[in-house]
Amino acid sequence: MAQARHLTPRDRKQLNRIKELVLWETDISTNDFESRSRLQANVRARQMFVYLTNRYAMLSSDYNAIAKYMDLDHTTIIHNLRKAKELVSQCEQFETSVERCGEILLESVNSKAFDEIQQLNTLADAKNLCRRYRKELKLQEQEIARLQLSVRAHKLAVEKLRTAKREQAKRKPLPLF
Repeated sequence: MAQARHLTPRDRKQLNRIKELVLWETDISTNDFESRSRLQANVRARQMFVYLTNRYAMLSSDYNAIAKYMDLDHTTIIHNLRKAKELVSQCEQFETSVERCGEILLESVNSKAFDEIQQLNTLADAKNLCRRYRKELKLQEQEIARLQLSVRAHKLAVEKLRTAKREQAKRKPLPLF
């Protein structure tokens, strides 16, 4: 098994921020979130956390690090991510909650960037910070483009199904009385 990346204070702060946002959005307690409970509300909150962490955290593909933070196995993280992706495409309420949390996270990143720029001491710090935020922005733009392609493909598939149903309805013979 791959070794989990050491969680830096920055990673923990980022994960704590996402967790607090999910707890606020889902209106469950920290104890419920951290418990092994299989109540749907608690499971959905953990799935939302994994999904948001995968999309917005710097350690998004490090399932071992996320698992370490949640005191779970990395395969559970992968399963939660898979389920959350299904829910986003199938459950409008879950999708809306995830989008709302994502917007809040992006706003906090933008305001955080402004705060960090004000605290810079050197030009080198400014350049490094700009590079980091350009990289984050590029990743977000790539994710948006990927999602837009996914939505287009989904719409085409739905339209094909509708067309096939219409064609099938046209071909049905009328009942004989």
